[in-house]
Amino acid sequence: MYRYEFCESTYVSESGFYKHRRTKHSELIISLQQAKSVTYFCDSCDVSFNVKKKIIQHVKCHVKQKSRGLNLICSFENCLKTFYSMNGYILHLKSCHEKKIESDVLNFDTMEGNKWKRFIEEKERCQYVKNTAVKKTHSKEYIYYFCHRSFGPKTSNKGCKNSKSSGSVKTGSVCPSSIKVHVNSSKVNVQYCSTHLWHDMEIGKQRLFTEDKSMIAGTYHYLIFENWQWVFLSTEYLLEDIRASTIQGDLKRIHLLEKKDVHNIKRDYNITYSTKKHENDAVSVRLWVEEMKKKGNLNPVLYYKQQESIDSAVPHFTVNDFCLIIMTPLQSELFIKFGNDKVCVDGTHGLNGYSFQLYTIVVIDEYGNGYPVAFCFSNRSDTDTYKHYFQCIKNTIGTINSFIFMSDDEPAFYNAWCSIMGCAVKQLLCTWHVLKNWVKNLNKINGNEKKKIIFKTLKSLMFEVDKSSFFVEINEVLNDLLKDPDTVDFGKYFEKCYSTRVEKWAMFNRKHVGINTNMYLESLHKNIKYCYLEGKHCKRLDMAINALMSLVRDKSFERVIKISKEKRSSKIMQINTAHKKSKQISQDMITKVNDYWLVISENDINVQYKVEKFQSFDGCALQCEECQICVHSYRCSCMNNIIYLNICKHIHACVKTELKIKTQNEKNIVPHSHDLIIDNSFIQTDTDKINKKYCEIKNKMEIMCGMFNCSNLNEEDKDFIIKHCDKIISTLSKGTRFKKPVNETLKKKIEPQARFWTKQKVQNHQSALSSTEAKHIRQSLKNITKYTLNVSSTPTFDHSYIKD
Repeated sequence: MYRYEFCESTYVSESGFYKHRRTKHSELIISLQQAKSVTYFCDSCDVSFNVKKKIIQHVKCHVKQKSRGLNLICSFENCLKTFYSMNGYILHLKSCHEKKIESDVLNFDTMEGNKWKRFIEEKERCQYVKNTAVKKTHSKEYIYYFCHRSFGPKTSNKGCKNSKSSGSVKTGSVCPSSIKVHVNSSKVNVQYCSTHLWHDMEIGKQRLFTEDKSMIAGTYHYLIFENWQWVFLSTEYLLEDIRASTIQGDLKRIHLLEKKDVHNIKRDYNITYSTKKHENDAVSVRLWVEEMKKKGNLNPVLYYKQQESIDSAVPHFTVNDFCLIIMTPLQSELFIKFGNDKVCVDGTHGLNGYSFQLYTIVVIDEYGNGYPVAFCFSNRSDTDTYKHYFQCIKNTIGTINSFIFMSDDEPAFYNAWCSIMGCAVKQLLCTWHVLKNWVKNLNKINGNEKKKIIFKTLKSLMFEVDKSSFFVEINEVLNDLLKDPDTVDFGKYFEKCYSTRVEKWAMFNRKHVGINTNMYLESLHKNIKYCYLEGKHCKRLDMAINALMSLVRDKSFERVIKISKEKRSSKIMQINTAHKKSKQISQDMITKVNDYWLVISENDINVQYKVEKFQSFDGCALQCEECQICVHSYRCSCMNNIIYLNICKHIHACVKTELKIKTQNEKNIVPHSHDLIIDNSFIQTDTDKINKKYCEIKNKMEIMCGMFNCSNLNEEDKDFIIKHCDKIISTLSKGTRFKKPVNETLKKKIEPQARFWTKQKVQNHQSALSSTEAKHIRQSLKNITKYTLNVSSTPTFDHSYIKD
């Protein structure tokens, strides 16, 4: 029995019951169905369901999204409704706030989809970032992007974040613009919502595109030739290259590149120096030392003591002391080979942020160039530390019996050297350091004019090459200084510190030794700071170590190039220049006297230079190619030969008169296989990544770039190459973790250039000492002619020498 509840009608069959409903109660059935279809509403996204089971499943999805942290809050004032999906949020903006939200559905191939996204981002000056990771269901992939201006800035664990100088790109609101990507095999379905709210389209708030970052990261590895060495492309060159490029169309984000952007790219792409093993500098240095120790006999670390550790074998080091001594195998070989001649030691600062000094030992090779053979970082600067430094070297290569030991004016270096290696034949002080100390102590003298006179007098005294004349002059200087009340304090200082050790700084004791200052070391330290560290303040010790290892590598390459190519060094070029200048000396200016020659000076006919012949040194590389003599064959009394041991023009002129010059047909320097050694095994980066296929891919890419620069392609070939390059870039992205010179004749007449000048008063520096002044000063000290020193008012000559 079937009974209908609205009219109390009863039917025996089911068919009669339903026929009654259709015919008598059709309107009531329709209203009931409509009421039932809107029964279940979602409070989060305004979605309705007519089945209770479906609304329950839908609410569970919101709970999962809420647990993941997605929380879309309406940004309109006095509207605090929260949503857990972008669809519900967009629907709310349309229905409740009457916002016009534009959306579109597009279909692409995989490659076209990536290009379309980049095109939209550049056009709209915005960026879309992934909401979550790529979701995969069966054979489909789902990717969700939202506007990068949405939400607020992320906070740290403490709940706060340092604000950026330009402000955060985040607006604190939720922009409805989004992209939903559904990938099915090679087809891409895109649902794109293009309407932006709560922010303007500012190019300054846009991020760098991944493709641009990859391009910059690849360009950063290019090499350029700078300061006579190959170095990596610096940040300044990279910015110059981008900013000098022609801007086609609208301004793009890459044109706003800054140093901070390049720094972030280097961080993200792990572009760093090889010795950086950890973000913590102390840990990084320790890991590098441990890696070097695994090299066995090739280990460059002679000694390492980190802070907060105690070495019982070296008791003078305390817990807070640090020491790192480095010497590579090639450095040790060159130390043994050239250390018996000249050894220079000096320290420098500014290579780290911990006040660790760098102490470098330099030897002079056969080409007259300085070569660093050992390094030491330490916070201590005393004799005990230097003793330990030299003892570690002695334990490695044995005793070094040097002929000349040069350092600054501090005795600690030489005392430590004598204690470990034995005393050198000659200990010389750097002339530059001695003059610097004299200038520093001139404040003990009253009166600026007397300061000038005394400084020039001492400088002329320093360059006196005759020993007997020197002692006569220094006694006269000391008497004058001690008698004058204005100079007595300086006289006592000079008598105590310098008059008792004149052999260390006077020129008569360093004639023809070829070294006068510690400029080999000064130049080396300047090269490290301004070339390898780009003139920036270095705060990390591992970066300074990387600069030293790069320096040693480049020095070894330079040495191999000189040997294998017989490249002319700076000393050889000076010899050739002197040979050309010798043509200015005529035959009547040279007089042969027994076994020596007298050469009249070109500037002063009253001055003669004495040239003597000595025995040549076999195997000397510093030779004149035309005269067939080396720097040891002759000696001259001119300062060019006495100080710098150069074959001066006077020697060349005398040799020409004595010998018949022949063109040298045989080579003087023969490269030996055992000299061709490269020190580049200590700065390799990520050796575990470098394999055969990796190198092959890299080489082929470089070949393609080189061939492309000189190719002439048609449009079809260009399209073909672009298509395949896109495929290669797409493959590489899967494995990613995060002007022609103008020829101008040199003979062209060049007009004088306009120059700037300043009216600002120049600081009062000690004026240079001319040769004429030095001559008059020495004559007055010897009492040869009764000259007295008197101050002159002429700007070109500080002193006049008037006879009594």
